[in-house]
Amino acid sequence: MVLRILLMPLWTSPSSWAQEPPPTDATPTQADDADLNRAEAKRLFDVGVQLYEEGQYGPAIEAFQRAYDLTEHPELLFNMANAQERHGDLEGAIRSLDRYRLDAEPDEREVLSRRILSLEARVKAAETAAAAAAAPPTTTPPPPLATPTRSGPRWAIVSAGALTFATFGATSAVTYGASRRFLRNEDQESYETVRPVNNVSLALAGLGLVTTTVGLTWRKRPSDGTASVRLGPNGIVANF
Repeated sequence: MVLRILLMPLWTSPSSWAQEPPPTDATPTQADDADLNRAEAKRLFDVGVQLYEEGQYGPAIEAFQRAYDLTEHPELLFNMANAQERHGDLEGAIRSLDRYRLDAEPDEREVLSRRILSLEARVKAAETAAAAAAAPPTTTPPPPLATPTRSGPRWAIVSAGALTFATFGATSAVTYGASRRFLRNEDQESYETVRPVNNVSLALAGLGLVTTTVGLTWRKRPSDGTASVRLGPNGIVANF
C-alpha cells in the first residue's frame, strides 16, 4: 500500500504524456518521435513499477532511468531514489532526490532535505563501519609470566627439629654411656632397662635431625605452592 501511494503521482502522469499535443512548430517526423518516446517511457515506467513491487530493485532502477532519459519527468527521479535506497545504493538515492528536489513543491523540499540528511548519515555510518572492519585487529599482549618465588626456611619446623635433636641426642648419649657401663659391670638387668630408652632416644634424635633439615630446605613449589613429607618404603620422603 505504501508503494502504491508513493508511486500514485506517476500512474496518471504517463497516460497523459501520450495525449500532449506536439509543439506547433514540430515537423511530422518530430511529432511521431515524441509520441514514440512517450509511449516507450510509459511502458518502461510500468515495467519499473512491476519490478519494484517484486523486489527486483536493480532492474527497476534501470527501467526508471531509461524512462527518465526519454521524458525527463521529475517524478521518475523520486521513484528511482526509492528503488536505489531499497537496493542499497544510498549515494545514488541521494543524487536522485537532490535532482528531484529542484522541481519539487516548496513544502516538499523541506521533507526531501531531511531525508537526504538521513541518507547521508547512513552513508557515513557505513563508511565508518567498513573502515573499522578493514583495520587490523588489535591484540592485547599476554601478561608477563610471574617469576616463581621461593620462600625462606620454615623456622618453626627448624626450631622444633633442633630442640628434638638436642634433647634426645643428649638423652641417647647419656643412656648409651650408661648401657656400656652396665655391660662392662655385667649388670644385665640395668642394661636391659637402659637399652630401650637409648634406642628410643636415638630414633627421636634422628627424627629431630630430619625435621631440622626439612625446615631448612623447605621451599614453596612454583606450581602450586605445596610441599609434603611422607614415610616411604625406603624411609622419609620429602617433596618440595
